[in-house]
Amino acid sequence: MRLIRSLLLVTSSLWLLACPFGSGPQSFHFTHPAENQLSLAGDVAVRLKVPAPLKKKGAVLTAVTLDGDDITGLFVKDQATVPTPAGHHQLAATLRIDGVELHTTRSFEAILVTEAGACDSLSQADCFALNAQVASECEIFNSVECLLPYPSSQLLQPAATPTGVRPNIPQIGCPG
Repeated sequence: MRLIRSLLLVTSSLWLLACPFGSGPQSFHFTHPAENQLSLAGDVAVRLKVPAPLKKKGAVLTAVTLDGDDITGLFVKDQATVPTPAGHHQLAATLRIDGVELHTTRSFEAILVTEAGACDSLSQADCFALNAQVASECEIFNSVECLLPYPSSQLLQPAATPTGVRPNIPQIGCPG
């Protein structure tokens, strides 16, 4: 029996050394945005997963950055809403536990779907609001023409038709 306990102790110790809390499914990591996610520019939800065993051991979130700028103060518990301009972005976070620092990173892209120049005379908040409105009505992968590429499931709505859908052409995409 002692031999089995000793083997279990050695095995679990080796597992902890080989698989620290910074790797595996129970690791410290970003859950939102997803890796390489395409988001609308504006308020982006950022969430971190800090596993319960790390929390129990007193893990402390020491830093979160977006493109090198400290955004730690925006976090309440393990989440924040971060104003994010258009472009490619890199999130990084550091967690300290028992004098050891764990690091995680996440890349994503934020896009504007409004026409070029549409935000020139607007505040950043108004530009983000316009961007969200256009995205709710237009195909978001084309900032030049609202209705392209066509056909797109973005422009369909459920209906009592043989196909189960009908076109839903937004007014913003129609010629004035």
